[in-house]
Amino acid sequence: GVSIGAAVNVDTLSLNVTGAGTVTQSAAVTANNLKLTGTNTDVTLNQSSNKVGTIAANVKSLSLVNDTGVDLNSSYGTGLYVGTVDGLSGINATGRVSITMNNGNIFLDKNIATTAIDTSWTAPALMLNAGANLSPTSTASAGVNPYGPNIVRLGTATLTVGLGGRGMLYTGSVDGGSAALATYIGAGTGRFRYGNDESTLSAALTAGLTPLLSGMNGIYRQQPSGLSGVFH
Repeated sequence: GVSIGAAVNVDTLSLNVTGAGTVTQSAAVTANNLKLTGTNTDVTLNQSSNKVGTIAANVKSLSLVNDTGVDLNSSYGTGLYVGTVDGLSGINATGRVSITMNNGNIFLDKNIATTAIDTSWTAPALMLNAGANLSPTSTASAGVNPYGPNIVRLGTATLTVGLGGRGMLYTGSVDGGSAALATYIGAGTGRFRYGNDESTLSAALTAGLTPLLSGMNGIYRQQPSGLSGVFH
């Protein structure tokens, strides 16, 4: 396995673990590009001060917490790109995939696929959280991201989990950066909740309000006028 015990600041960081190893850290990583390979490898990079620009991975499981990403001239601002690094594209896993972006967008330029079938809303097969440092009570501002960073789907990028597994996608605005994501999930499918984030939604569901569905579910910090907090 690999244990990152001191701060790393590089253009491209490539970690390849053979066998049943792990990748962990006790110090932050700053890298424009991060490539992770090891089909039996559990990767846990949860330092809140990580600054990764583009990630590609083929691993057993992945948990990444990122503070800020890179500026690639998107109109939506900076963020973490799920893209291509040194010939490897997207994220592929057999276990859970969790990506938290504290202060930026998550740009889906390439696919994320896992065969995990986890159904818990607090630890689902796939969890993406853009702008995690904001709460649903944040006041709307001017600009393309009025409710903070979004999960921005670029092109034809897809999100898949194992049969019966659940994906939880936490984002900011109904329109703007998240519009393509909503189209991908499908209007009228009962897979949307508004005015919530990962903490408030968990409490609401624990109270027995609205059941979650398998597959992808979109949760917005924004509460549009005329829409309740139930799924639509």
